[in-house]
Amino acid sequence: MKLHFSFLLLFITQLSFAQDRTIATFGEPTMQEKNMKTFPADTTAAGVVLFDQGIYKVEEINGQLRLVKEIHVKTKVINAKKFTQGEVEISYYKGSNNTEKIKNIKALTHNGGVKNYVKQDDIFTIDDTPNWKSKRFTFPDIKDGSILEYKYRVESPYFFNLGGWAFQGELPTIYSEFYTEIPGNFKYNKGVYGYHPLSINESALKKKCLYFNYTNQSADCETGLYTMENIPAFKEEEYMLSKKNYISRIGYELKEFYMFNGDVERYTKSWDDVDKELKSDNDLGRQLGSRSFFEKNIPVTIMTMPLNKNKAVAIHDFIRDHYTWNNSYRLYSDIEVKDSFKKEIGNSSEINIALINALNAGGFNAHMVISSTRKNGIPTPLYPVITEFNYVFAALILDNETILLDATRKNAKFGLLPFELLNNQGRLMDFNKESTWIPIKAYDNNPHIVRAQIKANEMGDFIGQARESFDGYLAYNERLDIEEETQKVFIKNKENTNLFTEISDFTIKNKNKPKEKLEMNYNISLSPESVGNKIILNPFFFEPTFDKNPFKLDVRNFPVDFGFPVNTTFNININLSDQYSILDLPKNISVSLPDHQGSITLQSVLTNNVIQMSYKLSLNKTTFQPDDYEDLKTFFNLIIKTQSQSTIVLEKIN
Repeated sequence: MKLHFSFLLLFITQLSFAQDRTIATFGEPTMQEKNMKTFPADTTAAGVVLFDQGIYKVEEINGQLRLVKEIHVKTKVINAKKFTQGEVEISYYKGSNNTEKIKNIKALTHNGGVKNYVKQDDIFTIDDTPNWKSKRFTFPDIKDGSILEYKYRVESPYFFNLGGWAFQGELPTIYSEFYTEIPGNFKYNKGVYGYHPLSINESALKKKCLYFNYTNQSADCETGLYTMENIPAFKEEEYMLSKKNYISRIGYELKEFYMFNGDVERYTKSWDDVDKELKSDNDLGRQLGSRSFFEKNIPVTIMTMPLNKNKAVAIHDFIRDHYTWNNSYRLYSDIEVKDSFKKEIGNSSEINIALINALNAGGFNAHMVISSTRKNGIPTPLYPVITEFNYVFAALILDNETILLDATRKNAKFGLLPFELLNNQGRLMDFNKESTWIPIKAYDNNPHIVRAQIKANEMGDFIGQARESFDGYLAYNERLDIEEETQKVFIKNKENTNLFTEISDFTIKNKNKPKEKLEMNYNISLSPESVGNKIILNPFFFEPTFDKNPFKLDVRNFPVDFGFPVNTTFNININLSDQYSILDLPKNISVSLPDHQGSITLQSVLTNNVIQMSYKLSLNKTTFQPDDYEDLKTFFNLIIKTQSQSTIVLEKIN
C-alpha cells in the first residue's frame, strides 16, 4: 500500500510571507459569514468551518521555557438538526511531575447580533486516562445559521508533544492555518500527509525571536506558515485503514534539542539505537530470554517431535490454548512472561513473547515483530517513532519462509493474524543482526463454499439439504458469531438472509477446531413468491460475504483495504420434478476486474427438468488505489445485483 507522506519543502528567507492570509478577529464574524445560509460545495454538510487557526510558539514563562499553542476556531451551522459538533473537547497531557495547562478558554454562539457566551462554570474537566485529561463544553442555543466560535491557549512543558496540525476534519473547511515560531535549539522532523494541497507553504528566519531573562541570551526562530483552503470534509467509508493515514495534516516529531551549554539531547534515533534499547528493555527484549523456562514447560510429546512445520503448529496451538487473552495491549510496560504463563492469562505481548520463547525452545528461529494495529495508523517508515507501535507478534523463519503468528485468539489457526494487524508492514526485531521492515501478509486461503440439493414438493415448496464450509478469516468470523449468539439466534440470522427460507436440523462440525474447516449442515425449505401466474424463486439463501455495496462516494481519495482475499462458491441443484416448468433463468454472467484482481461468474443450465446453478465470486487483491475506485464500485454493484436479482421464474404445471 502506498503511504502518502512527504517532507515539507522549507525555503528559509528573511522576507515576510508573500501570499495573503485570512485574518479573523475573535467575536466579530463578517457580514458574509452571518448571511451564509447554504454551502454549495457540499450540500450534505450540516455545517462548515469558516476559520481554523493554530499558532505555536516557544515562550519564557516564569523563568521556564514553554511550548505555547493558541487555537481559534469559527464554525457555521447550516442544519442544526444534523449538526453534531456542538460539543468541544480539548485534550491535554498530564505527566508524573508536570502538566500542560489550558488557559483563557472563550466560547460563544452568534445568532445574528446576539452573543451567547459559554459560562466558565459550564466548562468541565474530565479524567480520560492516567496521563490524559480534557476540558469539555457545549455551545448554547444552536440554530440554523448560528456561528460557533471558541479560542484557548495551551502552555506545555512537553516539547515532544508539539504534534502538528490537522487541516481536515468531519466538516468541510474554508480556511485553515498553522503558524509556527520555533527557536533553532529545537529540531523537528516534519511531514505532510493526505491528499489536499497546501495553498501556502513558507518559512522564514526571525532574528532574536526569543529572549531568556535568566541567561541574557536570545535565540533565532524558524517561522512557518502553512495553509489550506476549501478542504472537503473527510468522509469515512468501509474498508479503510486509520483515517489519520489519509487526513490532510502536518506532523511534527521532536528530533533533538541543543542546550545552551553545548550538549545535545536526541529524541528521534536510528533503528540501530532502538534495537539496542529494546534488546535490553526489561519489558520487551529481556522477556525473550526465557527459553529454558519453556523447555521445561512445553509438553515432552511436543518437544520430541521432528523439527518441521507440524511441530511449529503444535507449539503455537499449545500456547494459544494455554492462555486466555485479557484483551489488553501492552508494549512498553507490565510484561511478565513467566508469571502470565503460570496464571494462564496475559496481555497481547506476554502471550506472543511466550510464543516466540516456546518456538525458540523447540529449536526454531523465531523473532519479535513490533507493529501497529489498523486503527492506530501506519508507522512512519522514514525514522523510528516507537510510540506509533502498539502490538507485538511473532515471525517464524522456517524453510526460507517467514510465517507471521499470533496466539491471542482462541479461534485463530496457525498463520492467521488477527484482522486488526493487517496493516501494511511491521518491524522484525532480530537482536543478533539488525531490525528490518517486513510486509504483513494476510492468510490467503479464505473460501466459503455452499452446496445444496433441493426438490419441489406438492405443497409448492422447495426442500432439501445444504452444506456450507468456511476456512481462514471467514471461518474465524463465523466461529466468533457462533460464540456470541445462541444457536437459535444464529439460525434465525441465517434465515433472515432470505425471508422465504426456513432452516432445520442444523449441525456444526469443527466448531472448536480452528485448524479444520468449519462446516454447517442443515435442511432447508425455500418458499417461492407468487406474482400472478408466475412463481419467483430466489435461490440465494445463504449469507454472502458482501450483502451491500459499501462504496457510496463519487470519488475516494484513499485506498480501499479489504485486509484479506475472499472466494465464494455456490452450487445448487433444483429438481422441479413434475411440479413446474421454466419461464426464465438468470442470465449467465462472467465479469473480471483488470489483472485478475477479482471476478464474478454465474451460470444456469436446465437438464432433465433439473436446474444446475453455479455462482463464484473471487476477490484476489486486498488493496485498491483511488484510481481503481470507480471500477471497484461498479464491480460491487454487479455483485449485489447478481445475488439479489438472479431469480428463477417458474410456472406451475396443472
